[in-house]
Amino acid sequence: VIAWKNSHAGIITAEQSSHLWLDSVLLSDNYMGMTLNFERERADIRHRVYADNVTLFGSTSASTCGRSTDCRSIGPEDVVGIGCNSLVGSTFQRVGVLIHVNNNMPKLCEVSPKMRVCRPPITPVKQCAMPWERRVGTQGSTYSEAHWNGVTFGHFRREDCGRASVGITLSPMGMNAAYPQFFQDVRWLASAHNDSRVNLDPDYGPNPFSRNPYITLGDDGMMFAILHDVDGSFLGTGRSGGAALSRANPELSIPECEARPGYLACDQLKLRFLSWNAIGAPGHRVLGPMKLFRHSDGRSTSSIGSHGPECIPANDIAPHQRGWQLRPNDIYNLTLFTSPPRHHRLTFFNPDPTPVRLDIFLSQPFKLEVYVDGVLRPDSEYDTSKKQPPRYPNLEDPHGSYAFDPHQRRFYLTLWGGDYNGISASLGGGVILLRLLQVVQLSLTMDIPAVDFDGPSLVQNVATLLQIDPSRIRIVQVQSRAEVAAQGGRRLSDGTDIVVQISEDAPEPVPTELFGLPTNESENISAGFGPASGAVSETGANETGANETGANETVALPSAPAFSLSALAELQALAERIENVTTSGSLSEALGVEVTVVVEVTKVEEPTTTLTTTSTLTTTSTPTTTAASDPEAEAVGLAPRQATIFVYGAYSALGVVVVVCACFCAWKAVSRRRRFLSQKLATEPIAEAPVNVWNSGPDV
Repeated sequence: VIAWKNSHAGIITAEQSSHLWLDSVLLSDNYMGMTLNFERERADIRHRVYADNVTLFGSTSASTCGRSTDCRSIGPEDVVGIGCNSLVGSTFQRVGVLIHVNNNMPKLCEVSPKMRVCRPPITPVKQCAMPWERRVGTQGSTYSEAHWNGVTFGHFRREDCGRASVGITLSPMGMNAAYPQFFQDVRWLASAHNDSRVNLDPDYGPNPFSRNPYITLGDDGMMFAILHDVDGSFLGTGRSGGAALSRANPELSIPECEARPGYLACDQLKLRFLSWNAIGAPGHRVLGPMKLFRHSDGRSTSSIGSHGPECIPANDIAPHQRGWQLRPNDIYNLTLFTSPPRHHRLTFFNPDPTPVRLDIFLSQPFKLEVYVDGVLRPDSEYDTSKKQPPRYPNLEDPHGSYAFDPHQRRFYLTLWGGDYNGISASLGGGVILLRLLQVVQLSLTMDIPAVDFDGPSLVQNVATLLQIDPSRIRIVQVQSRAEVAAQGGRRLSDGTDIVVQISEDAPEPVPTELFGLPTNESENISAGFGPASGAVSETGANETGANETGANETVALPSAPAFSLSALAELQALAERIENVTTSGSLSEALGVEVTVVVEVTKVEEPTTTLTTTSTLTTTSTPTTTAASDPEAEAVGLAPRQATIFVYGAYSALGVVVVVCACFCAWKAVSRRRRFLSQKLATEPIAEAPVNVWNSGPDV
């Protein structure tokens, strides 16, 4: 393919739904050499782009400043393309490659049902969908890759007819995600100047077509943009495995990185992408940024997630997804600043058998279940707190090993790359699903040495006393006085500290659809689609899970049940029973030793918001004041929570009545004043009558 002197782009895809493989391509003197835009389902993780034997030239001698300066492209109000309506605008004179963008909604009428008459089939459904590289909807694929092999760049320079040119840069619409680009066998001609090769923090200025901005500082698409140097030819260092990063996020780099015009060259830094998804969280919920702290050097980065829909909003919302670039063989703290959802999905797209450990902060106690590829990891094998001696999981432990520290409020989890049942982690093998269960957490202090503590006996005695199934009771931690003091802890009395969790009764099974990531072309990818396997054709629409019209239907991440309020009510009642048996001395009698108890209950407000709080109750042999049932509420047959809602509802209704009455009184007062002023003007006219009553001012 040869594309030469195009006023917009040499190669452009508006909403390609398949994998794409380009081979033997020459693009020269185009305003943009290549801009690839795909329409993919939101949960897709196996989308790939391959480009072999590609030559990209900017402005050669065939381009003159007098006749080849401004682009021509179709815009929202320019259906002919008389002006330069491209999103790149005047930021660059020539662009070799805009990094590809995946959206979740179609813009052409042949795919979208928004137009009854569709002729020709490439007609955009709305003018705001133009120009062709503009995104619609929100983010498409959760993960995608582009592989560039045998690429030559030339004729890009900083001063090009009064503007700068660049070999490869970010798309103005690439704010939602930074899909990794892998380069090998790259040639930079001398005409591709060092200061015009890569720009990973472009400034496109304000967006003239929408209230939504272009990609900018802080967006995930810029902060985690990465170009992998597979063989050392892209960065020109000869060292394989490095990467080019955005200067907008220096916290992602290491001291050995070199600052270059437009990017950071890190030839000793290998990074892999981690995706976090909140499965089943309400669409309107705001999760905010999530912070990732790297233990090895104390650097931290934050992910803000996807932007909202563009041009065609419909009922579309941004996915509850966050993502970071991680350095394998390192440990990270993951902090969510809001209450956590019930189901978390973690996917570490790392084809190499190298690990990371995540230390996930939880705002309150939970019991966590770990599933890998849909299979529950049993506590006896993967919970390292049950080993002797108890410990946190380390980087040598297998994939899915975990532990929970109730004092630090952190859940420790080891993740590995590599292959799982013949599927690479970069294709979705080894996906981890975390399920949070509500609990009553008991922090007991018992006047016995730690060596004399009998865990099974405590579980059985507590289960008998509370008349619950012993399988619901789990000993989370046992610490001696010296161990607590070593951690800087404070004790209520001498003895042994034991943390026990009682989980919700008979939780619903995890929906099977949460375990699978629906993907397009999963069979083709797993079979080795692409140049590496010798394939020479791109997959067709019918092979990609498309519908009869060739459209790739957008499939959202599956929903899941939120926290159960009935389970919470049962746990709250159980906490009250524990208080009663503690204050009455029955618990100490059943355990055969004096005991002090601190009770915490996981609490959720509503399943639609999954906001959580923590209620804490400390009890000893002396009765303490606690939150009890409201007798007035019970007298009218209402539970405490129902009574609270009823009271708040009554106050809200009263507030509405007050506001309405105030507005009515204000209206009456204004009406009386207008009548008074009108009568005053009629009986005592002033020298120069005002245009209307309100212009009379204070004189009247």
